[in-house]
Amino acid sequence: MIQESLNDWNDMFPSINVLTELKRMKAYLEAHPNKKRKAHEMENFVLRWLSKEQDQKLVAPKPQEIKQPQSDLPDWYTNQKSTPVKESTKKELEKRLERLRKPKEIQ
Repeated sequence: MIQESLNDWNDMFPSINVLTELKRMKAYLEAHPNKKRKAHEMENFVLRWLSKEQDQKLVAPKPQEIKQPQSDLPDWYTNQKSTPVKESTKKELEKRLERLRKPKEIQ
């Protein structure tokens, strides 16, 4: 019976590790004794938990997929941490870079 349920949950929730989630559920219930479930409520608890975890895995972007905002400033400038630069100075430098990138008009 338990192995059947485990197989079913693995089929229903392919993007998560069901066994790991079951261990997390057990730790959660042990840490929160007031949240203990009765035997007939456990299946619903497990299904809700696994469903929530699967939804989070499907929606949350992976860290490498998060796009950083593009800046015209060089990396060494935008990544500096030792001395903060005034926002007005940054804007002025960005304007200057933009002017340098535009092709000069031929007269």
